[in-house]
Amino acid sequence: MKQLIIGLGNPGQEFRSTPHNLGFRFLDQLQKTWRFSPFQLEKSLRSQLAQGKIKEIDIVLAKPQTFMNNSGIAVRQLQKKFDFLPEDIWVVHDDLDLPWGIFKIVQDRGSAGHKGVASIIQALNSQSFNRLRLGIKPADPLQDGGEYVLRKLSFRQRTTARRTINQAIPQLEQRLLSVLSSAQKPLESLQDNSRNPRI
Repeated sequence: MKQLIIGLGNPGQEFRSTPHNLGFRFLDQLQKTWRFSPFQLEKSLRSQLAQGKIKEIDIVLAKPQTFMNNSGIAVRQLQKKFDFLPEDIWVVHDDLDLPWGIFKIVQDRGSAGHKGVASIIQALNSQSFNRLRLGIKPADPLQDGGEYVLRKLSFRQRTTARRTINQAIPQLEQRLLSVLSSAQKPLESLQDNSRNPRI
């Protein structure tokens, strides 16, 4: 079984510590927590990749280097290279509809205005992939969301992001293992039937 986990963000040092790059931050921590291979730039796939295994799941971590609004270009290339179904893909991204400190795992949802997610939906011609949404909604009303997501993170925001990411990683792992368990059940059923054939 194989799964693709994509963290969204913008390449470049100037964007590293911004709300829009929480997807990259998440994957950096995931790579360390799961002790996967170091990220390497794959120019042909327009992504930085790391790989490893959780139980019987082969996992590719990918950070597209196409800039946020063109994330779908890299995701489509990754899908074709590794032969992933949309349902095997997990996209981690910042979300202005959720407050700081909140995360949600969802599937088969629209982009809700997130241009990186919209690009992926268009490229895959599907929205049935999984998403891990990391909240960045401020307490005060926003006048310019585009400017806000590219601001430098405050100390408090960095601390909250770190805590949220550390809370979300075990939840993501649990969901992946649940997918593995569901995939194994039909096989187990077939094996049981072969041991006990009907007469």
